[in-house]
Amino acid sequence: MIAHIRLLRGIAAGMALLATATGLWAQTPTPLLVPVEQPFDFYSTGEYREKLPRPETLLGYEPGEAYAQYGAFLEVLETYAHSDRVRVFPTGATNERRPMHVVAISSAKNLRRLDDIKAANQRLADGRAELSDREIDRLIAKQPIIVWLGYNIHGDEAAGTEAAIRVLYELVASESKTVKAWLDDVVVIMNPCQNPDGRERFVVWANAHGLGRPERFAYEKENPWNVQGRYNHYYFDLNRDMIPTSQVESRNSGAAFLEWLPQVAADHHGETKEFFFPPAALPINPNLPRESLERWLDVFGRGNAAAFDQQGWMYYVRDYFDIFYAGYWDSWPALQGATGMTYETSGGGKRGFNYLRDDETIMTLRSAIAKHFTASLATIATAAAHREARLRDFREHFVSAVKAGREADLQQVWIPAGTDPHRTRELVRALRRSGVEVQTTTAVATLPTATNYFGVNTAEITMPVGTFVVDMAQPKGHVARALLEPDTAIDDAFIERQQEKMKRNRDRGENAPDDDYEFYDVTAWTMPLAYDVEAYQVGAAVNFSGDVIGEVVAPSVAAPPRATAAYVIRPGTEGAVRLALDLLEEGYRVATAVRSMDVGGVAYPRGSLVVRIERNPTSLHERIGELARRHRIEVGVANTAFTESGITGIGSESTFALTAPKVLVATGDGVIPSSYGALHYLFEETYGLEFVPVAVDTLGSIDLRKFNVVVLPAGSPHHYGRLLGDGGKSNLKTWVSQGGTLICLGWATEFAIDADTGWTSIKRVGADDDDDAKADDADGEDEPDAEPLPVPGAMMRTMVDHDHFLSFGYEQDELPFLVNSDTFFTASETGFNVLKFPQENIRLAGYVWPDNTERLIGGTAAVVDEPVGRGHIILFSDEPGYRAWWHATTRMLMNAILYAPGLQNQTGGYSR
Repeated sequence: MIAHIRLLRGIAAGMALLATATGLWAQTPTPLLVPVEQPFDFYSTGEYREKLPRPETLLGYEPGEAYAQYGAFLEVLETYAHSDRVRVFPTGATNERRPMHVVAISSAKNLRRLDDIKAANQRLADGRAELSDREIDRLIAKQPIIVWLGYNIHGDEAAGTEAAIRVLYELVASESKTVKAWLDDVVVIMNPCQNPDGRERFVVWANAHGLGRPERFAYEKENPWNVQGRYNHYYFDLNRDMIPTSQVESRNSGAAFLEWLPQVAADHHGETKEFFFPPAALPINPNLPRESLERWLDVFGRGNAAAFDQQGWMYYVRDYFDIFYAGYWDSWPALQGATGMTYETSGGGKRGFNYLRDDETIMTLRSAIAKHFTASLATIATAAAHREARLRDFREHFVSAVKAGREADLQQVWIPAGTDPHRTRELVRALRRSGVEVQTTTAVATLPTATNYFGVNTAEITMPVGTFVVDMAQPKGHVARALLEPDTAIDDAFIERQQEKMKRNRDRGENAPDDDYEFYDVTAWTMPLAYDVEAYQVGAAVNFSGDVIGEVVAPSVAAPPRATAAYVIRPGTEGAVRLALDLLEEGYRVATAVRSMDVGGVAYPRGSLVVRIERNPTSLHERIGELARRHRIEVGVANTAFTESGITGIGSESTFALTAPKVLVATGDGVIPSSYGALHYLFEETYGLEFVPVAVDTLGSIDLRKFNVVVLPAGSPHHYGRLLGDGGKSNLKTWVSQGGTLICLGWATEFAIDADTGWTSIKRVGADDDDDAKADDADGEDEPDAEPLPVPGAMMRTMVDHDHFLSFGYEQDELPFLVNSDTFFTASETGFNVLKFPQENIRLAGYVWPDNTERLIGGTAAVVDEPVGRGHIILFSDEPGYRAWWHATTRMLMNAILYAPGLQNQTGGYSR
């Protein structure tokens, strides 16, 4: 490996010579001076233990010259684990079977009493316990402060783990009085690599292709699509996953965090222009105790600033990185009682070993590591200096949560099993993984008044036994409210600033660049809406008989009795889809009724699955019983085809055979990795659906007759068009017309509506209004915007068309829909508008632009089926299954896959 740092002087001097010779920077009137990065000493605190080798001895390279592959990191960890200052705790493994750990680092005397420290910490966190001042004083007097240091949650922000290795060595090997004093007062819980799979994918690439060239266009800075180290195995952003905790890394790290409950949590990222540390930017989640949060962010920010000022380093605060979305690895720890912080280093990762700044100076991987190293130690030092005060505020966090829960306008949330008990249990499991206390009723209860999540007030509603109840008057009440409140308020000052930008952008000329809006992520994540689960908000707590639950266990389901005519399964649940897919994959014949039907006097809704005895081998009886037990789904039995009422039964004309889905998913260049990853996770982990990933540029030339479903994840419309070409688009349309089902998600829908394809009659809202808007501007009239502004992840109300197979299993008239873009689509004039936005009262939660979003989205379509010949083009304006958190339209996507191949020409005329 080239010693990158030693090349810097030569590179900079060579660039100066080149500039002079070629006139590249001829407009610069002064000579190009070449600043030289000051070397950073990682071993400045004094003597170190001789028996513990330095990291470069173990790794074979100096800091910043290369990246440690995960196996090499594990060898380093094993070497340092023999220190009396270290305990290593396995937390689990990744999807690619890499082990994960947290490392406890403290003085030997603290490590000998870790169980006592954890117990005392949990005692402080019990906001219901009435502890006297003397008891609190006694607990705090001998309690070290717990500091969580997380690194490399984004795999390509790889300076993190490199810094973690050096922080680990400093703490376990230094003999300085300062470090020893820290470890007397602090227990450091280090998560040295939160994303091992993503890191490994990136560092293999970086070590193989990194020449240390600083030019921004150098190949080493162009990570291919399949590298994308930011993400984990399923291409999930793990810094957005702490609401559903769908990914194994989130569950591993989250469980460890809740076990230790740190008072301080710093998450180390990269790569920004300069180093960022708190205070955080607006907006701030309103469920965080504001005064305490801001005071401690300022304390730790000033502690970092002092350490950075000593080195003469640049940094910034209060800009860009907010603490609003509840699923970040700073906001989620903050809701758990910690001072949660994001640190962003400059250099390394996607910027390479060396990176040319805009003033022709060079930032390096070595400096990025040094800054994370320095910030980590400054955080520990600040925590030690403020141990007692921070522990007292930690205690107050949980006490205030109980108090707020008793006084707030949202005091309880009641969640009955609903139409899909499995999805309800998944929501409750996610709450439990965030430490939220949940109870289940042991007797029928009556709510005098309640409000559902569509804002409808209900009086005298009865809740059955087994209903889940979340009471906000609990130690984790701040977390519970953040996840379950119907809408999360955004700071007025922040909103005012965004609206001022909107006005300035309106007034600018056509060629003037717009001000960027500052929304960092989605602004709504209300879990009952996201999961499409029946739930009720209660403003005054209701007494009930119930038990606090631990693990959420699904009840067992018995196999059905032996049928003589057919087995019948109700639609609308994950279990029903899984059972049908398993049967079809194994060769059994499954049909569906496109109208509601009578089976032996029992009413079944449209889309019910019919597995007829005469059409299947005798092995069906045993197999369907096994699948019913596995998927915990009740299977009905029909012993006659005779109907007691109505016109539809298991043998009626309105029953159609289904076809086993053969699914192709586009991937590679042009596709948004996280969109592909969400599908990969949904198909593989949730539904057990096999699929074939195919690169977009290959899609246009392969024989599509082997597939009956093609899914285009969200991606660049331009790239889809260019990579497919005219021939590929023509092949796709021919395949659809012959019976194929093409599903386009998010921005891929823009590719499908391109005029050159002619696949659909829908259009992008605003596309045809540009010229009119410009004419109005020329006339000097103040016309409202004709084009939508980007919606930062808001939840909107849609109306369900019950006369279409995509809505099988959806018996409600309204469905929440996540809008997370500036692309709205007009309703189809030639197909089916399965989900449409109403004309008014559209927003459910999150931020929408005044006099823009609701005005322009009203009456437009969210989900469309365009019949083409014998096939379907099915368009979702935003992504179902988003982040494995948006479940409301996931079943609609699965309906497209399960039903569309069999219902090639049967798209209308359904009736409830």
